[in-house]
Amino acid sequence: MEFNLPVRILEAVGFLHRAGFGSLRVYPGMNASGTAWRVNIFEDPTVSGPDTGSGHQGECIRYSSAAGLEFMGVEIQTHHDARHVAEMIQAGLPSLRLTTSQTNYVRWYAGLLEQVHTFDAVPVAYADYFDVSKGWELGWGSRRFYPEPPGQSAADS
Repeated sequence: MEFNLPVRILEAVGFLHRAGFGSLRVYPGMNASGTAWRVNIFEDPTVSGPDTGSGHQGECIRYSSAAGLEFMGVEIQTHHDARHVAEMIQAGLPSLRLTTSQTNYVRWYAGLLEQVHTFDAVPVAYADYFDVSKGWELGWGSRRFYPEPPGQSAADS
């Protein structure tokens, strides 16, 4: 697979999940024109505080593919592996906490990441005129879907 910063970012979140940061979340989508993929990275609001919608008013890292290889003010190179990007994310979310809960989401995300690699396509959870009832689309316009993440209730932890 050719170097792809959006995939590297998703891999970094998976790396942090395996390191015990199971409350870390992503919310990926397309901009209004459908030309740029973007993602919000934040801590599960049920762990860190109230959710204010897709804006995630708490600590949140935002990336858009319109920025090219720039992530968090740094140009990411091919030698910057998922661990390096994970360290950047952890530094950008200083209140991110280790948690032993959230295992359903972590398992769900691992499956999503496997599909990202299988299809070499990033997930899309929202866009203008997007039917969310089918789940997250794997690759914009692909018509391949992955189920939505599990709910955040205590039963899902």
